Amino acid sequence: MFRLRSGVDWFISTIGEIIIYPTFGQSQYNISSYQLTYTYILKLLESGISTSSIANYVSKFPNDKVIVPFFTFLVNKNLIVNRKTSSCLSAWQLELYSRQIAAFEQIEPPQDSVKMQELLAISRVCIIGCGGIGAPVAEMLAASGVGFFTLIDGDQVELSNLGRQIAYSVDDLHTNKVDALSRRLRKINPLCKIRRVPLFMDAANAAALLKDANIIVVAADSPMPDLLNWIELLCSASCLNTPYIVASNSWPTIRVGPLFLPKEGQSYSNYRKSLKYRWPQAALYEQECSNKQISKGTTVCACYATGSLVANAVINYLTRSPHMLAGQSLLLDINTLERKTPFTSGEGVTQ
Repeated sequence: MFRLRSGVDWFISTIGEIIIYPTFGQSQYNISSYQLTYTYILKLLESGISTSSIANYVSKFPNDKVIVPFFTFLVNKNLIVNRKTSSCLSAWQLELYSRQIAAFEQIEPPQDSVKMQELLAISRVCIIGCGGIGAPVAEMLAASGVGFFTLIDGDQVELSNLGRQIAYSVDDLHTNKVDALSRRLRKINPLCKIRRVPLFMDAANAAALLKDANIIVVAADSPMPDLLNWIELLCSASCLNTPYIVASNSWPTIRVGPLFLPKEGQSYSNYRKSLKYRWPQAALYEQECSNKQISKGTTVCACYATGSLVANAVINYLTRSPHMLAGQSLLLDINTLERKTPFTSGEGVTQ
């Protein structure tokens, strides 16, 4: 079934031209030789048309020299897609994620948007730390259709959490965060499977907790840098090769990434060497911050801004999108929207 690709808008201008204006890419197409056949084809493609229907039209109007060249033009410019007629997703899931699938369809270069959604459904995400960043990441990934979660956090919900961690409510006070967040995720996505781990990760239990994950989100603030050293040891120095992404926020700056891909030689230790080269006191500062988390200010806006960008980076990785934050970190002042200079793979993140 052929139809217009999501994001392809068209209209007839005041001078009679057909203007095709995709929201993706850099091009606008003006067709000055107006033909009724063009509008007929475009209207059919808005709802979908089968190959047999196109063949029937050509056979009925053999003298129409417009349809085949115009259809070929649309194909060559990636303005139409051949929609899949079968999927491992249910009709309920396809409707639930229809807007996201439409967004995937607008990625350049063109991707199989339904396949991307199917990949999310079978993905396993491990989230270490279910607080100001980990909780919103989990919520957004559940809403996006991720099928399996491992939630790791030894904390309970406290009153001071509720001002920025809106996954929780007063009804969750003094309960394990992983239990409360699990209930929240199942309300968002009743199909997702959740493994709850009400423990803090350490060197002894890390291997058992991180196994089977397709990607790890490091959203805990402590103990740093030990936590990242344990993860790197398992993900880089073993056969796991599991990607991991880090994030933090220190008002008003949020940091997303890097996303480390061990298979490509990217690691936290290399990133840290790069950071230390730029600022020799980086390691001491990191240790001091880890010990004084309670003195750091943040807001619900900073937490969810960070969480949304992390979730987007995770989705891009899991769906094999060409747009990934691999080997880079984004630092953004959410007050001024000023982007600060990130550390890239060319600055020592990769080996």
